Amino acid sequence: MRHLPAIFGLLILLTVSTATAQLVDSKELTINLYISFEMEYQIEDQGNGDPNGSFDNDQVDLVFNYTKGDFRIAVDAVFEHGTATEDGLGNAALSFAFAEYAFSPKAKLRMGKYLTPYGGHNSLNSIKASFLSVKLPLATNKPGSLASQGFRFFPRRQVGVAVQGVRPMGSGRLEYDVVLSNGFQEDTNPFEEDNNSQKAVNGRLVFHPSLGLAIGLSTYLDAGTEADGDRSVRSFGAHLHYEGEHLHLWAEIDQGRLGFDDSSADIDQLGGFAELGYRLGNWTPYAQLQYLNAESDALDESATMYILGVFYQFKTHAALKFENAYHKGSGQNLEFAELPGRDYNELRAAIVLGF
Repeated sequence: MRHLPAIFGLLILLTVSTATAQLVDSKELTINLYISFEMEYQIEDQGNGDPNGSFDNDQVDLVFNYTKGDFRIAVDAVFEHGTATEDGLGNAALSFAFAEYAFSPKAKLRMGKYLTPYGGHNSLNSIKASFLSVKLPLATNKPGSLASQGFRFFPRRQVGVAVQGVRPMGSGRLEYDVVLSNGFQEDTNPFEEDNNSQKAVNGRLVFHPSLGLAIGLSTYLDAGTEADGDRSVRSFGAHLHYEGEHLHLWAEIDQGRLGFDDSSADIDQLGGFAELGYRLGNWTPYAQLQYLNAESDALDESATMYILGVFYQFKTHAALKFENAYHKGSGQNLEFAELPGRDYNELRAAIVLGF
């Protein structure tokens, strides 16, 4: 019964979108659909992956954009892992929902729930055909999967107000995002209310000096309350993305501190990845290296991932991915402490579509 409001909300969203599509100019309303189907198989008997070679109905995303003059409304409804809420399976969520007013291309005011503008991947996480690897890099997007005390450099989503825009700069352009939000906490619903008077601040600058090249800087600053140990997050990052006729390069490095009232419990974290690919027709073989270090007074955990894979664009809107991901723990990493050799390999494959 507790899932009924979510189910009814999604049904209403789909019904309204269908009715609206019939009432408004097709140029005002666009609907995009993204689907990913995955398979994972852990080669070794022991590891933190899936030794059963399971199929995964990873996610289905419905994205609605309605634009009327200077106003835009954007909504993303996501269904993950074969959603069946009555059986407590999978997840149904409102990934983002915001209203936007464009004063000009240089300044747009956004209000609502949205994907955190940090680094190069988070705003693309549902558009899986837009990046080569099967999964987003864990070292920068989900550090807790590589170290027991790993933490997210930034929340995946926020609710608040933001200003974004694009400004010409020489022969290139500069994109910027400035966000004021509730931040993230577990005392209340962070998309409904804040548990303290301090707001999280998030910013990103991305410079495009030439076609295909992007250089970005990001930051996320948040403070907690006494109830959660005065938990604070301070993260800074830089990323580079180049997409040429053949050469593909993507790299990011992030440094963050999860702070507490008791400074001896603070965790300093460094995460990053580098990815190199080379396009040969519809095929793009690639290699990716990830590194994470999460260190506190009590524990020093490190992990490395090496990924070799191939991306095959077999249709304009469809791609096949296949890769081997080698995971290795070092230092005092508790996530790998019980594994023989403190490592394991995992084969991953995915079919991704976007319309």
